[in-house]
Amino acid sequence: GKKHLLKNIQRRRSSPQSNQTCTSSSCSQSQGSPTEVGGEIEKLRKERRALMEEMVELQQQSRGTARHVDSVNQSLKAAEQRQKQLLSFLAKLFQNPGFLERLNNLKGREKGALGLEKATRKFIKHKQQQPQDSPTAGEM
Repeated sequence: GKKHLLKNIQRRRSSPQSNQTCTSSSCSQSQGSPTEVGGEIEKLRKERRALMEEMVELQQQSRGTARHVDSVNQSLKAAEQRQKQLLSFLAKLFQNPGFLERLNNLKGREKGALGLEKATRKFIKHKQQQPQDSPTAGEM
């Protein structure tokens, strides 16, 4: 019943072997038969081979992905370059006042010459007059 003496209590040590602490796997391996140890070694070797094969496969995939990213980047750079060239060309064209006048004149002539407005109106009228008794996709 004297709590202040509890700090003086120590365990007895029975033998030097009981001092060693080991995990369940290391104790079982050290106490197992040679065939069990050999089987465990073979199992670990197979696991190691499988992991190495998987690592090689992943490295190959990584290299393939890197090549694909490089090709996509090159395509992107080429597209950006074409876009810049096109914008530069259009900017030069629209800075020329004579070009804008010719463009407007051409637009006016083409509409009148081709009769685009009339053709559009006819197409719209024709579409509205189509018979409604033709089967639709839902009725088929």
